[in-house]
Amino acid sequence: MKHYFKIYDNMIKYMLKIKKSMMQSLYSLVSLTTSDIALTILICTGINSQKRNTFIKAFTHMCFNIILCRYLKMLFMIPLSPHLNILDYAYPSGHMFAATSFYGTLAMESNRPWLHLATLTMLILYGQALVFFGYHNIDDVQTAFCFAMLSLFLYKNIDSIHKNIKLPLFIILSIIINMTMQPGIIPLQRIEHIWLELGLLCGIGLAQHYPISKNHFHITTIIHSMLGGLFYLIGLGLHATLLPFNGALALTGLSFSFWSLTPHTRSYLQKELERIGYMQTTTS
Repeated sequence: MKHYFKIYDNMIKYMLKIKKSMMQSLYSLVSLTTSDIALTILICTGINSQKRNTFIKAFTHMCFNIILCRYLKMLFMIPLSPHLNILDYAYPSGHMFAATSFYGTLAMESNRPWLHLATLTMLILYGQALVFFGYHNIDDVQTAFCFAMLSLFLYKNIDSIHKNIKLPLFIILSIIINMTMQPGIIPLQRIEHIWLELGLLCGIGLAQHYPISKNHFHITTIIHSMLGGLFYLIGLGLHATLLPFNGALALTGLSFSFWSLTPHTRSYLQKELERIGYMQTTTS
């Protein structure tokens, strides 16, 4: 009889082990949707599609809300779990805040109920993944989700009042937050990313002066936008080695967002340069 109980006990342990492995694989897969590579590909593809304005709006909301989330972290000052060995604040979860801001905007701009359900399911799984891997507790994740959703409804109301005031307002508030935020006991490197987000917002604002016709979208513009990722990688590398000051990060963000959002202006700029060069040669 003991032999059978032992076999049963081993089977239960094996099934639990398989379940844990399956959940880990699922959570790892969901976490890929918020990786830098996945977001870069999605943004560069989306802004060169018929949903360009929607993706720009989602990109804008995510950038500003990352700065807003950092401000909230410094306000509440609730530290990360000691086992992570990271000196930073946990509440609210920055990853959950950013993911909800980006994917939540895409869902809110759509009239498809299945997309709303799929987005909500993905965000719930992503929040569970952050808890499962030990990065945050459930309070960090739930608060980030609630704050992000409240902000999206607020931004929607701002758009209904005055459509063009939101981005300048984001940039002004971001500058104020960036200039006044003190790291305290947190290493400066942990909060420097807010300057990168400010640069991204400025690049988005600058790109608005170069409207694009939806007839210009094709695979080459997508590839051209993705090449903007080189500015991102080069800028981060320079900041970590040769240019360790916040302005370098802001320039990195500006270069990436402006280049990615305006692939159609390269030929225009080339024609302008050729025209100026032609005028100089004729006058000389």
